[in-house]
Amino acid sequence: RADEHGRRVACLVGDGAFQMTAQELSSAIRDELPITFFVLNNRGYGIERLIHEGPAHNDYNDVHNWSFVALARALGLREGGERGGVAREVGTEAELADALAALDAAPAAGGCNLIEVRLARDDFSDALRRLGQSIKAHNKLA
Repeated sequence: RADEHGRRVACLVGDGAFQMTAQELSSAIRDELPITFFVLNNRGYGIERLIHEGPAHNDYNDVHNWSFVALARALGLREGGERGGVAREVGTEAELADALAALDAAPAAGGCNLIEVRLARDDFSDALRRLGQSIKAHNKLA
């Protein structure tokens, strides 16, 4: 889906950060904004896990495992119809491909979408790992 300028709008966010700002999803659904939220769900604060590695395996950085798809539906996201959105939980490349195909097939006038991408607990991007190492190094200097 595109905004009034023909651009697709996506919000890529981790599950921990999304839990602090989930009310924005309510506004996007209510106002039928053409935004697709991709929630990367590794059940915790990844950057905190990387900064505070230790023998306890950082369980204090784990967050309750919400169903973000259920939250979107509870807030009013409806699939199908003229304004229908897409709400999917995916955990494999094939499921992601199906969800992206559903986005492409959704009505052009549609509103908000949410794709919850389930990840392994310690599945971090190289960029996040580098950021964690930089912060740890800075903290040792302080």
